[in-house]
Amino acid sequence: MKRCALVRQKPLRARPPAPRPRKVTTYSPRPRAVATASRPLPMATPSPKDLRIRSESYRRLVAALPCAHCGAFGFSQAAHGDEGKGLGIKACDSTCYPACGPRPGIPGCHWLIGTSGAFSRAERRQLERRYASETRAALGVDERLRPRIAATPEAHAVGAP
Repeated sequence: MKRCALVRQKPLRARPPAPRPRKVTTYSPRPRAVATASRPLPMATPSPKDLRIRSESYRRLVAALPCAHCGAFGFSQAAHGDEGKGLGIKACDSTCYPACGPRPGIPGCHWLIGTSGAFSRAERRQLERRYASETRAALGVDERLRPRIAATPEAHAVGAP
């Protein structure tokens, strides 16, 4: 038996879409209590931010040094210390230290110190401070450029300055 497509005997008529019912919302404001202060409230005072040093040439000098953690030469990156960073706040370049990056088969010390979780936060902060200080000494940078970072309870726990 031969099959054929279904053929309409009368063409479809175009019907206009049905009108949508309109939403009718009624709003009557209810009386509410308004909060008032019995005395003038103090204004928030802005706190000044520490000076953040940003220098690409300094970061390139740091990256040219051997890794501060394992001593590997030729694979270093300028790794910033995490202390003093935050959302929308870049770390100061004076906290940089050389850490080797990833290479075939080895994830690198930059990952090991910063991301892997092998070190606790207090240990990581102590390592970062020590490596940054050693880097500034190796480059002959004045120690007065050391960033001013507020002392934290964990910093005192590991005996950091």
